[in-house]
Amino acid sequence: MKLQRRPGDYIFFTTQTDEDKDPGTGITKQGVFLWKSKAVQQLKDPQIRRFIAHDDLVNSIYLFYRQKMFGRYTYMGRLKYLRHDRSRQRPVYIQWQVLDWAISQKEVNRLGLVLHDIAMESNTTGHCPVRSKLEQTMPPQICLRDGMPTESFLKNTKPDYSCQEAHETELNIAGEKIVIAYEKRSLIESGRADLAHMVRHVAAIEGEYAGYDIESYTPQGAVKYIEVKTTRGLADAPFYLKNHELEFARRHPQNYYLYRVYEYDEVLNAGKLYLSQGNIQERFQMTPTGYRAVLIRPL
Repeated sequence: MKLQRRPGDYIFFTTQTDEDKDPGTGITKQGVFLWKSKAVQQLKDPQIRRFIAHDDLVNSIYLFYRQKMFGRYTYMGRLKYLRHDRSRQRPVYIQWQVLDWAISQKEVNRLGLVLHDIAMESNTTGHCPVRSKLEQTMPPQICLRDGMPTESFLKNTKPDYSCQEAHETELNIAGEKIVIAYEKRSLIESGRADLAHMVRHVAAIEGEYAGYDIESYTPQGAVKYIEVKTTRGLADAPFYLKNHELEFARRHPQNYYLYRVYEYDEVLNAGKLYLSQGNIQERFQMTPTGYRAVLIRPL
């Protein structure tokens, strides 16, 4: 349902009954809402294209959900687009993240909700990660919201907690520490143990406003200013930069490195890593998420 006088904002009223056995619908325990359109809708329909292009920083989609046909709807939260199935239509299938997902088992029982416990496909390479090690990979493909095949869509119900993770101090420090170990090991293997001893955890020494997290070196001795962004999610999950971090990156493009740690496992202290060197604004789309307003004219 469209909201009047608020273009781009919608309310979803969804009923998931026991009779609906479609594995592509419902809500997972991780807060991923598996949505199915009306049976007549196709991917090319203007309404579906607007849903796929939905930007939760600009507009809002509010989810009201019930488990029984004649039960009361419960407000679950705002939605963020995650991915869609490009192989199926009539109906169309889209996965959404319920933002600020935090529901207790007591509340689940009270509302009579049935949440899917779907195994998330985080280990796409098919082997177990090695403890306390980063596996460097190629950067992800450019995200164009062009969907994925049905098999991948059904397996991949990974939530996107990138906004919350940006404020998780322990997660971010763990990512920085494993990158420090990775840098030291790489330098030692390159025959530069002397430089390995000079690697510094700048964020821990000077605080977060240094503009970068780690100071390291290339085997040739050139300084590297490393910014680490860590997620438990997939490689294409967005990350967040503060103003001073972006400004530092602008001023030092020759020596600036972004280390994106993803699929990080706290138990094993292991994950995957891709790198980006140079001008970060040439490789990533930057979206303002807030403004500071100062009065400059009399009211």
